Amino acid sequence: MKTDIIIEIINFGRQNLIGNNNGMTVDEINNHLIRKGLIQDNLNDKAKVNMFIGQIFTSTGVNDGTLMLKVESCFAILEYDELNEARRSAKSANCWALTALIVSIISTFISIYFLVTPTEIKQEQIEQIILSNEKLNNKLVDPLNENFNKIHTDLISIDSTLNKTYRQTVTKKY
Repeated sequence: MKTDIIIEIINFGRQNLIGNNNGMTVDEINNHLIRKGLIQDNLNDKAKVNMFIGQIFTSTGVNDGTLMLKVESCFAILEYDELNEARRSAKSANCWALTALIVSIISTFISIYFLVTPTEIKQEQIEQIILSNEKLNNKLVDPLNENFNKIHTDLISIDSTLNKTYRQTVTKKY
């Protein structure tokens, strides 16, 4: 017999607990397991299943042989479902962690490659940079030169006027 027979028996009991308030019989459980291919239709397999049924189900109290899941069995299947969900979540988390690790390693190697590999600048690029700098300097320096020349001319004019005024003042005193 397969190990998942007990889980299948409890799941079948849970489904019938929800859908059928009258419970189920041993024959219904055996027929379900035969349909699922978990047991053969022989007395040996049915006897093994009956051993499990005594541990999983309790009588409904009616003398027609109907059974209901024990409370412990309900909790056991809930714990089993939670365990399977935790396994799926852990597997998914491991896949994402592995993906992140691979991306990180690849990024590190790419960074190292670009760090070690010298960057080549073509002569045309250097000339273009120099030309751009010269144009920028001309745009900035030319207006400054014009202003400087104007200020210089104004200062010469002021100096000339002051000298002239000073000479006239000195000559008048004598």
